[in-house]
Amino acid sequence: GAIVTQEMSFLDQHYLTLSYRTDYSSALGSASRSIGYPGMRFSTRLDKLNFVPYQFQMLKFRAAYGESGVLPAHTDGQSLLWSGSVGGSGSGAMISGVGNPDIEPERIKEFEWGLDMTWKNLFTLELSSYQQWAENSVIYRPLAPSLGYGNLSKPDNIGSMEMEGFEALLRASPIRKKDLNVKNMILISRSRKKIIGLEGFGLKIKKQIIIK
Repeated sequence: GAIVTQEMSFLDQHYLTLSYRTDYSSALGSASRSIGYPGMRFSTRLDKLNFVPYQFQMLKFRAAYGESGVLPAHTDGQSLLWSGSVGGSGSGAMISGVGNPDIEPERIKEFEWGLDMTWKNLFTLELSSYQQWAENSVIYRPLAPSLGYGNLSKPDNIGSMEMEGFEALLRASPIRKKDLNVKNMILISRSRKKIIGLEGFGLKIKKQIIIK
């Protein structure tokens, strides 16, 4: 694979990072040998603005968008897999696996934003919220026995899902002395996943499935 990254900053206050990654894998089908993932990250130091109270040692807003993927199994892109067989009537070959030359990796798109702040070096708060969209999920579809493949399954890109979550992390150091240092931490998080479709082959979800 290959990756290209460009980092930029302005006034040592605003930061922007752009990236693009391309993966090549034999696990992908013959019709799709490569996959690309763009990415972007932006952050700005709000504490350097004049109207922000000086008690903020740091007040940063950040946002990011990125894409990633989950590769199919290493043999999912092969049309047919054969294995040798030896029996009482002699040796031969039998089909041991059915693949999909058009198989693609599951693609995950994510948008995240957050706020980081430090107050008088006593309290630090980190807030993060994200949304994810997964498409082309690899589902192994059982083949009809009449096709003559036995109990084999074929991989297809037919699933899609939405995910969202929130996380808050609070750190406090109310006591800082030579012989005593007290630190507290509180973490609150929430996430939810929702299956929104099994596209293709006549499969439809009448009711969305929510996984908390």
